[in-house]
Amino acid sequence: MSVDSVAVLGVELEDRPGALEEFLATDNERAYMQDIVAFASGGGKGATFCIPADMEGLKAYADSIPLASREYAGFIISEDRTELGAWAGATKPLADAGVNMVLCAALVLEGSYKMLVVVEQADAQAAVRALGAQGL
Repeated sequence: MSVDSVAVLGVELEDRPGALEEFLATDNERAYMQDIVAFASGGGKGATFCIPADMEGLKAYADSIPLASREYAGFIISEDRTELGAWAGATKPLADAGVNMVLCAALVLEGSYKMLVVVEQADAQAAVRALGAQGL
């Protein structure tokens, strides 16, 4: 299993048809997103967690629309095994360290498991230590 640190920007959208498309429909190169997880979060709002190529560029873009945004610490956990139970225990080190996950999203991509874990900035260093992450 490998763990890499990534910067994550959380952006609040309206929960309505087309809101995500409007946010994604930009030709601003500084707003390029390498990955995105979006979902309805209740109360007429949607939550979008983005891994930007340029954090300051994406923040400036979100502010210009204007959309509420904030930075989080993220971790991409990769596992080459794809059999049932391969993820068992992957987030246990965070629980043992008292780090709460804001988001956890997993998928199988190109024959490997990939999991995005997002935590509050205040928990970033504890998460790095717990996961043995690289790059933060």
